[in-house]
Amino acid sequence: MEQLGIPYTGSGVLASALGMHKPTFKTLLTALNIDTPRSVTVLADHSVESTLTTVELNLGCYPVFVKPAGGGGSLGAGIARDADELAGLLRARGKEQYAEYMVEEYIDGIPCTVGILDQGRPAVLPPLTCETDRVFYDYEAKHDRGLRRETCPAELPEGVEQRVVETALKVHQQIGAHGVSCVDFLICPDGRSPVLEVNTVPSLSEQGSLATMATAAGVSYMEMIKRVLDTAFTKDAYVP
Repeated sequence: MEQLGIPYTGSGVLASALGMHKPTFKTLLTALNIDTPRSVTVLADHSVESTLTTVELNLGCYPVFVKPAGGGGSLGAGIARDADELAGLLRARGKEQYAEYMVEEYIDGIPCTVGILDQGRPAVLPPLTCETDRVFYDYEAKHDRGLRRETCPAELPEGVEQRVVETALKVHQQIGAHGVSCVDFLICPDGRSPVLEVNTVPSLSEQGSLATMATAAGVSYMEMIKRVLDTAFTKDAYVP
């Protein structure tokens, strides 16, 4: 669409690529001194033995969280609580069509999302926390409201809320996102709130997190959709 000059909603090429490729995004977070789980990147064709060694040398402890380096919806993700479980996950992942994986330290916390919606300028929506009784906030929980419990506005300590709001806006701006994004955090008992990833193409479902956060901010669903559509015509010229 850039090549053909066709207007489109949301972020441009660079911001979308940074958001989609998790290892590159985490490198940017580290450069910006933004808290994020430690991780290593491994190729799908690496042997299980070499990957286990890499994880042990760089992370040094279990449990760990495994997910594709590019992708969404928690597809292909899982928790390994020891080396045997990690080996099993890696062997199972070898059958999937992902060329690259990320193994990161597992951090116990409540998933939290902070949305950004352009309202003439980027505006931060009320944070949303989501709890589930499943092993983690997986694809099924994200697509079945009966498997999760949402709170929006989230009930966060004042200092933590201010931090995630400021960090979400900083992430949105630093990757060059346009119009709309959602930044995912973990809210930990010790007050830590590491960034997991950024989604430059959040679901526009009426039951989705973005719509829930917009409603909490007093923005109706139809108004939210209108604002997203408007982002197709408010971009600056693309700069690679």
